[in-house]
Amino acid sequence: MKHSYRTHLRLWLTALAGLFLLAVHAQSGAEVRIQGKVTDKQHNPITGVVVAVLGRQAGTTTGTDGTFTITARIGETIEISYLGYKKQQLKVTQAMTRADITLEEDALAVQDVVVIGYGTTSKEKLTGAVSTVSTADFKNRPITDVSLALQGKITGVQVTQTSGQPGADGGTITVRGIGTLNDSSPLVIIDGFESSFDKVDPKDIESMSVLKDAASAAIYGNKAANGVILITTKKGRSGRLQVEYNGYVSVQQVTRYPDLLGSVDYMNLYNEACLNSGQQPRYSQSYIEHFRKGDDPALYPDRDWADFYFKPAILHNHYVKLNGGTDQLAYTLSMGYLGQDGILEGTEYDKYNFRINTTSSLFKDRLKISANVAGYSGVKNDLVDGTGNTLYRIVAMSPMVNAKMEGYGWTDWFYDDAVREAGGFNKTKTGNFSGNLNLQLSLLKNLRLEGAVNYDRTTETGQIYAPNVDLYKVFTGADGTQTIGKSTSRESSITESTYRYGNLSSYVTLSYWATAGDHHFKVLAGWQQGQWDNKYYKASRTRLTTNLPSLEVGDPSTQKNSSWETEVKSMSLFGRFNYDYKEKYLVEANIRYDGSSKFAEDHKWGVFPSFSAGWRISQEAFMRNVRWIDELKLRASWGQLGNEKIWSSYAGIDILSIGSCNYIWENQQVTGAATSYIADKSLTWETTTQYNIGLDLRLFGSLTFTGDFYVKETDDILMQLPVSGIFGFTEDPWKNAGRMRNTGCEFALSYFKAFRKWEFSAGANLSFNRNKILDLKGQSPILNSTTGILLEEGRPINTLYGYEVEGIYQSDEEIHNHLTTFDRNGNPVNSYSGLVAAPGDVRFKDQNGDGIIDMDHDRVALGDPNPDFLFSFNLGARWKGFDLTAFFQGVCGGEGWSTGELVSPFFNGYNTAAWMTERWTPERPNNTYQRVYIDNQRAKIKSDYYVEDLSYMRMKNLELGYTLPKSLVGKIGISGVRVFVSAQNLFTLTRYKGFDPERAGVNATNIYDYPLVRTFTAGLNVTF
Repeated sequence: MKHSYRTHLRLWLTALAGLFLLAVHAQSGAEVRIQGKVTDKQHNPITGVVVAVLGRQAGTTTGTDGTFTITARIGETIEISYLGYKKQQLKVTQAMTRADITLEEDALAVQDVVVIGYGTTSKEKLTGAVSTVSTADFKNRPITDVSLALQGKITGVQVTQTSGQPGADGGTITVRGIGTLNDSSPLVIIDGFESSFDKVDPKDIESMSVLKDAASAAIYGNKAANGVILITTKKGRSGRLQVEYNGYVSVQQVTRYPDLLGSVDYMNLYNEACLNSGQQPRYSQSYIEHFRKGDDPALYPDRDWADFYFKPAILHNHYVKLNGGTDQLAYTLSMGYLGQDGILEGTEYDKYNFRINTTSSLFKDRLKISANVAGYSGVKNDLVDGTGNTLYRIVAMSPMVNAKMEGYGWTDWFYDDAVREAGGFNKTKTGNFSGNLNLQLSLLKNLRLEGAVNYDRTTETGQIYAPNVDLYKVFTGADGTQTIGKSTSRESSITESTYRYGNLSSYVTLSYWATAGDHHFKVLAGWQQGQWDNKYYKASRTRLTTNLPSLEVGDPSTQKNSSWETEVKSMSLFGRFNYDYKEKYLVEANIRYDGSSKFAEDHKWGVFPSFSAGWRISQEAFMRNVRWIDELKLRASWGQLGNEKIWSSYAGIDILSIGSCNYIWENQQVTGAATSYIADKSLTWETTTQYNIGLDLRLFGSLTFTGDFYVKETDDILMQLPVSGIFGFTEDPWKNAGRMRNTGCEFALSYFKAFRKWEFSAGANLSFNRNKILDLKGQSPILNSTTGILLEEGRPINTLYGYEVEGIYQSDEEIHNHLTTFDRNGNPVNSYSGLVAAPGDVRFKDQNGDGIIDMDHDRVALGDPNPDFLFSFNLGARWKGFDLTAFFQGVCGGEGWSTGELVSPFFNGYNTAAWMTERWTPERPNNTYQRVYIDNQRAKIKSDYYVEDLSYMRMKNLELGYTLPKSLVGKIGISGVRVFVSAQNLFTLTRYKGFDPERAGVNATNIYDYPLVRTFTAGLNVTF
């Protein structure tokens, strides 16, 4: 019995266990239909979130209201992921029919997906030096040109804004230093095709990547030597219609403008300068006294011309985007308007832009068709003579000049003002249209064919109308009496021009990817072609019979016309191979075979290869227990890139000019033709070879670090080398003659932490670069004595060159001890660079000790205009609905000339900077500011007295925003509302005395440049 009981008990227990396991197995195989909604921490729905079942091909995405429905088996895991947010995973249970998820932002994950040439990849798999810019960084900034969104945001990229003029305020970009003597700007790609920043609204941008090294940029070959900027615009997402509005209004003002001498100081110093130069004083003390006392301002004015011309100006921007569609057809439509008044009256810019992007999915996603159409219409108003003429007059005019004479009109200094008041204008209208069509066809499971074509056309029409105007001035007779009369006026004129340019490009790619165990392969092969054409026409007439903006009213005998036309073609084959083992060991190889019509017949084609590798050390077994390191990767790359950016489209062929050598035939002049340019028949690409070593590190889930070291060397730099004038050529031939090297390192650090209701973020960038010219093919040194710019082997490009300064002469005795004032025969010697030195003059170092300061023996290299390093840092905080960000940017090192107008005393008779009141005088000697004089020859001597450090640190942007609670705005059918205020270029720390140090450059004192602006902004973002 006992044995039988135990036997039955075992049988019952076995049966129960089997039934339990059978039930568990049955339940684990059962499917559960789960519905849910995905929102952010402010309870706003998130569209496009991927909800997928791990381990098999099953998933969906959320609609515009954040909802989703998915079917999964009990026991499986669902992963919820969205770019910029932390992933979440849920274990499926029998009771799970509803899953509402709140995603947390992950600032460090925003850049996980990176756009590269002809595709995308993950940050972890990158082996090249690629950086991305978050669109959130510039979404609400009053940026009028996309180039400015890059400033300070990416290591190794220098963006310099040289003008604040409406419609012409974009930045100049260099990537990893200047690598050529020609155009060093990077290649810009928008939605797969070559383009420019003015053709995309900053708010239309989905992602922006910068390819900095040869490994990442070699896929673009002959145009990638200066870096590549890839921009992808926003695409439509399935779901209900979503409407977004972004708008702001800004007030602009001048960032920095140096003070000039007022009337009394101007006259006193001018008299002193006359005496120092052996001339009689110009202004009597009784005359000066009227100004000192403030007598009749009409007769004795004290004008601040900067205040007269520069006024606060309004900038406003409005942007509307519509987004929606189905799984088969999604669309986005955007429209924008930018209205910008200039701080200099008479300068404005208005721009309307639109973009329509559609994506169709057919045959169960086997065929995808994307069509993008975009365009803009812009009107730029300038002054008749251009802004440079008026900006020059602000410095050139004395403060005692009258702008207008009551009962008469404008005085002769104010031609632009008189013409504008009479209805004159300088207007440029620009219209652009671009469209591209992209087809992606899945031929097999892992084989995809892609083809795209792009058409881009821009037309600029310009009209400059200068009507008849009368100008007045005061004439002084022989007896000293003064009368007011008409000044000599310029002829009235009308000029019209048309410039059309565009391109037609296309490419086809075939990509294949496969997995064999832990081995992953991907291959891309492609073909591309492009054609660029330019046409320009111009016609003008003077002596208008009536004040009308039409060529017909001009004198036919004064008619002038001109035109030119160019065409450039290119064709390319390219390929890429990617391999990784367990996503741990990474290899990539690129090659591009490029042809360009710019070069000589047998040298049009070039091969540009690259190789790179990466090692994700954090994926190794010995790192599994090092939990505080999330990601650790080493990268190395080598590659070669090309550059064809020279101004000539026909440098590789001989040029025949018509009309350059007319001759007499049968007593009549006949139009002749002659060869004006002989091409070097071996002319070909500039080739840049680059090495890069990088490190990517992520710690504690909140701290990331990226570091890169590179060497970039450019060979066969294109230069125009002089030939003898006896050949009669009008243009020197282009040759591959130069070599240059850039060496540098880059560091980027970012941090993000969220706890409770607070979120904090911080970031910093630091970039070092050293430039050196290695070879100029026997032309070294190339010196421009007028500008003081030197090109010499072994030195940085555009080195400042002149005399080294030891101080200021304090006495005749010091001059006698320093310089040879008489030769052996007792004759006076002009030993001061061809002049005679006097106390108060700058003392130049006698480099060879012969007692004579001369250009051949005593000039030396004085400064490098290239910065020692670039830096930026940002801070951010968010609490409940409030957010605050601060962004600082600057450069350290880099020198520029601060000479000529403004700085040299009364240069060309112009006004002078107010700091010259601290000049050297016998009563107040110093070693800081020289004496004043009237002597342009003396003022033009280049020395480091005129060299200034252009280092600065600027608060680029400060922004405070507030997002209204969803519970409040949702009641009226609004998804989200955010209001914000910000300040751009709020303050600048610098030792530079002149204009804005950012726009300064090599020629820091360029009085013709439009000032940069500080803006104060208030804005609104609304989503319906």
